[in-house]
Amino acid sequence: MRYTTRWILAASVLGLAVSLSAGGGDGEMTENPFYKHWAKFKEGTTVVHTEKTKFGDDATDELPGGVEEKIVRYKLLSVSPKRVVVEAVVVEKEFLNSTESAPTKIIYPAQVNKAHLDAVLLAAGAKKGEQTLKLKMGKEEMEIKCKTIAGTRKKKGEEVKQKFWLSTEVPGGIVKRTRTTMRDGKLVAETTTLLRSYKLAK
Repeated sequence: MRYTTRWILAASVLGLAVSLSAGGGDGEMTENPFYKHWAKFKEGTTVVHTEKTKFGDDATDELPGGVEEKIVRYKLLSVSPKRVVVEAVVVEKEFLNSTESAPTKIIYPAQVNKAHLDAVLLAAGAKKGEQTLKLKMGKEEMEIKCKTIAGTRKKKGEEVKQKFWLSTEVPGGIVKRTRTTMRDGKLVAETTTLLRSYKLAK
């Protein structure tokens, strides 16, 4: 497994935090936007994403079609005034089988260090916009109005371009995300994450 879901989770924090002002000392705490977003939904709510990564190197021998494909399933386990707990399970497709990871618990506290939150924003150099996406979920086609965040980070010959499509109506926030990594002008990896389905608990 070359990539993990860490960037997916960071993207949610980034997208839902753009409205917060910059600044603040290392000890200053602020509302965790990811907590706020999950906390509006009921326990048992689920979200499924498809994540496909195309590599610049010759990965055809290692991956079916040279593309790494994963299905990431999230489930909201608990909500309290102090934190939310989300379970994540990753199913990775291989040539002759699929491998399902053990469930992982992700804990989002209601308050986070403001300097850490600002660091996420500064790292992405976010530029905001709006766009409506049409997605096919099962047999239905849906239109979802999204806020977009796009940014590029350059460091030591590496360039990472990212764009996020986010909606407060979708648990976890992410409707779509693209991430392209270039090194010395050559493609390293191009990942597209797309909302596959979600179900609100009653």
